[in-house]
Amino acid sequence: MGLFFGLSLLVFILATGSTASVYAYELYMSKKVENMRVSLERAKDAFEPSLIIELKKLDARIRSAGEILDNHIALSELFEMLEMETLETVRFKSFRYSARDDDISINLTGKAKSYSSVVLQSDVFGENKFIKNPIFSGLNLDAEGNVDFRVSAEIDPKLLSYKESLNKK
Repeated sequence: MGLFFGLSLLVFILATGSTASVYAYELYMSKKVENMRVSLERAKDAFEPSLIIELKKLDARIRSAGEILDNHIALSELFEMLEMETLETVRFKSFRYSARDDDISINLTGKAKSYSSVVLQSDVFGENKFIKNPIFSGLNLDAEGNVDFRVSAEIDPKLLSYKESLNKK
């Protein structure tokens, strides 16, 4: 009975010690979790939720502004190109511009000193990489001997891109 009692006492002591260590470990972990929760709350408060909301609004505004700039059309580039490409013997009397998505077209009426000026202007527009399919029509002589004409053409959207014009400068 002494051996059996000794063995039982040893098992009891080990079981009690194990239970006590598990209980102590549970207390330790609970305290650690509570400390981490408090630390997380402090960190969350340090980020200032109101500031985060304001920064999100600012980010949305900046993204919208970027999108507007990416899609902005700079007609000044078209006018500069027309100024550079128009011959001295040709002048334009009216200008109409139409844009739908990436389909940009212009319609012009003009006056030239002669038919050869109109042909030369047609060649100049035909060689320009931003003017596509220039069509000269309605050629008529007026009372002073000048030639009235109409031009319709498509314009490459890259010419009118505000973003592209900033990259050139």
